[in-house]
Amino acid sequence: PKWDFTSISLGYGNNIVKSNRLRWSVSYDRYFYNNPEDNPFKNSFNAGVEFDNKGKSIGVDIIFSYLFGSENASQFVFGGYKEFKFFEKGSSQFKLKPELRVTVGQQTVQLARTFTFRGRQITLYQYHEDYGLVNTQLYVPIQYSNRNFDIDLGYVFNIPSAFEGEENLSSTNTFSISISYVFDFN
Repeated sequence: PKWDFTSISLGYGNNIVKSNRLRWSVSYDRYFYNNPEDNPFKNSFNAGVEFDNKGKSIGVDIIFSYLFGSENASQFVFGGYKEFKFFEKGSSQFKLKPELRVTVGQQTVQLARTFTFRGRQITLYQYHEDYGLVNTQLYVPIQYSNRNFDIDLGYVFNIPSAFEGEENLSSTNTFSISISYVFDFN
């Protein structure tokens, strides 16, 4: 295991209707990578909508992201979750909240062709822009919440999708930690 990146997010959201079941949000993310030269996206602007049931134990969302840095791209993330509460006392809760996320977006695929010409080996690179299924992710966090403060310890399993010219993409898994505080301006 090794540290991959740290991100800082700042966002705002509100209810679309009084029932608190349909919400919108906008946010900005800044990424700090352990290996920054391999990651062209340092920032993202995001906009999304979320709908959940009355008890907020099941929900779905769609988020549009514009990623930018030395390159830019866009993507849609479609997700859903189911919440299982283990413990609740006062304002404290422990819960399991598995999420399934499907990412559809823009990706640049680099294809290399190597050949020998006059005794020298030459490699030509072609870049191909494609839009399609990028990744499917299962995220299983255990969450502790107390009022507006959350700590998530999670397991992440990714299944990348190959674009034209790509092959042998391996699934990845990792652990994550997330700490957040929600400011209530109401």
